[in-house]
Amino acid sequence: MIQEYLMNQAKKVQPDLKWTVDYYTAEDNTGTIYYEGGSLSSVNDDRNISYPEYMVFIRCSDKRKAEVIAHKMYKLFHKKTVEELIYIPKFDTSYRVYFMQAMSEPNRLGVGEDKVMEYSLNIQVQLREEI
Repeated sequence: MIQEYLMNQAKKVQPDLKWTVDYYTAEDNTGTIYYEGGSLSSVNDDRNISYPEYMVFIRCSDKRKAEVIAHKMYKLFHKKTVEELIYIPKFDTSYRVYFMQAMSEPNRLGVGEDKVMEYSLNIQVQLREEI
């Protein structure tokens, strides 16, 4: 839903990475925002609040840099009150983002065969579709 918004926020903090949504295209120095599903509001909740989850996936051959970037993303997205309206042209829908929080601290996934360090950060967003 709001992957591009999250990607653009991350890009402001770490512009030297190749940022993408839902897949990465470069072999090194990449940041990718994945939609991970999430939960809906309860049946009795008439505010239509949903709680989608996203993963920020960092790949970098400089292991220290990968760790630093992952923690920058944590600071960017954890316990952030937003109150921002985001229009998503693809769905012709607007969402009001209320709050973001990390589900945990950044997870070091390790070094793959390509010698690139990988980190992930899972965040949950509280938002409502505006009608």
